[in-house]
Amino acid sequence: LVLAASVTTLYAILLAFIALIATMSLATLGHALHRLRVPTKMVYLLLMAYRYIFVIEQEYLRLLRAAKIRGFQPGTNVNTYRTFSYVIGMLLVRAALRAERVHQAMLCRGFTGKFYSLQEFQTAAAGWIFSIIMTVLIAGLIVMEVLEAGAL
Repeated sequence: LVLAASVTTLYAILLAFIALIATMSLATLGHALHRLRVPTKMVYLLLMAYRYIFVIEQEYLRLLRAAKIRGFQPGTNVNTYRTFSYVIGMLLVRAALRAERVHQAMLCRGFTGKFYSLQEFQTAAAGWIFSIIMTVLIAGLIVMEVLEAGAL
């Protein structure tokens, strides 16, 4: 019973967190993190990683498709491990080359280390009220979890 209550509380906290961020785009999340004084490099790392993780995935699938066209059949032998290591090595090389090209393209377009947005991000009274209510609810769930753990 205690374990079920613990898992339920964990899911409630997780759902509250998802409700807070699920409705916003990643660009909005990046600007919000920047406004919350998260280090700028961490915010840029999040935004760039989100953008290019799908590009790297497509590149990986392309390399894997090329290997299968050449007759590669995955198994548990040395040839499979060697082929996958070659694919991962090529993926890293291509990702590094792409990163260099993206950096050069950003510099050509005048990137000075700051992303600009056409949207104006301002806090409103409704946002503050929602934040306070969600903070109180999450804090209440955490307190209930601590009290249940102390009762054991």
